[in-house]
Amino acid sequence: MHKQDRLARRWTDCATSLSRRVRRMPRWLHVFTMLILTLGIGSVFQTVAAQPAGIPTTVTYIFNYGNTKEALCLGEKVSYKVSIQARVVVQGDPDVSQYHVTNATLTETVQNSNILKDSSTIVPGLSPSNDEPFSQTYTFVAVGLGRTKIDLVGVVVTQSNNVVETEYTLHDTISVRVVPCRLKVITNARWNQSMGPANVKAYAVVYNGEMVGDANGYYSGTAQVVWIVKASIPGCGQTNTLKLGTVEMKGKIDLDEQLHVDLDYQQLSGSEIINCPGLGTGGGGVFAAASPLKVQVPNFGGVVQLQQTLRNPSFSVDTMTYVYVVPVPVPSKP
Repeated sequence: MHKQDRLARRWTDCATSLSRRVRRMPRWLHVFTMLILTLGIGSVFQTVAAQPAGIPTTVTYIFNYGNTKEALCLGEKVSYKVSIQARVVVQGDPDVSQYHVTNATLTETVQNSNILKDSSTIVPGLSPSNDEPFSQTYTFVAVGLGRTKIDLVGVVVTQSNNVVETEYTLHDTISVRVVPCRLKVITNARWNQSMGPANVKAYAVVYNGEMVGDANGYYSGTAQVVWIVKASIPGCGQTNTLKLGTVEMKGKIDLDEQLHVDLDYQQLSGSEIINCPGLGTGGGGVFAAASPLKVQVPNFGGVVQLQQTLRNPSFSVDTMTYVYVVPVPVPSKP
């Protein structure tokens, strides 16, 4: 039997067997099988050309300044590295209108120099590259409180191999908020209470309180309170007592640039002994508690007068307490 006959018979047997099995297949599988036989099993996959012939490369440009610090402490120095980078939109035919950068510039302007001072030292740039036409580090010092913006304007000029120049202009802004990160707190309170012939005067002064915070606008601190208590009884005598206490301070700055400070005073305790000639001595252990204070001033600080109560088991007396809150710049790093 010739070789061709043998091959024909094998193909006939294979087709007969496949036909019997196809009758028992689902209809969709039959169609799928015929499609496979038509296209050919194991045929090589043909890729599409990645670079369309005759199509030029299309690029655009963006600013890149990373994760900039948009909230600064008063007095803080910060540096932003700003660059212009190329982004290929369409990768075209390398033989058609390929481009190269001939010039690139970047200009930054602070909208309010009373808040943010530009102290940049401009370094002459290197020859522009296609991928990063421009890169420069700018330095600023937070000299005032509030919000401002840094305007960025970039220009990139490219030239293609058919001597066509194209100019790209970029615009962007960086928002900056400057807040006080250190606050000086001073308070001055005086109470006066008479009980029959006896008189008690109390003074409470916070003379060097300091709260430390961060650019997120939350503050805390503990300060020393100087207490002077003077008690007197006519015809007997008087005492002057110096005591030291503490006050816990917490605060925050809100979106309206208002500072909120809470002062929580430690309870004062001690003793007062007054000698009365011919009558003996009087007094004993005493304690007093000053009510907490809630202060609100603008972000640049201020002074307020608040009612504050001094209480002990024998009396409760009110006074007007002066509270001063003053922002203090943080030391600027070189």
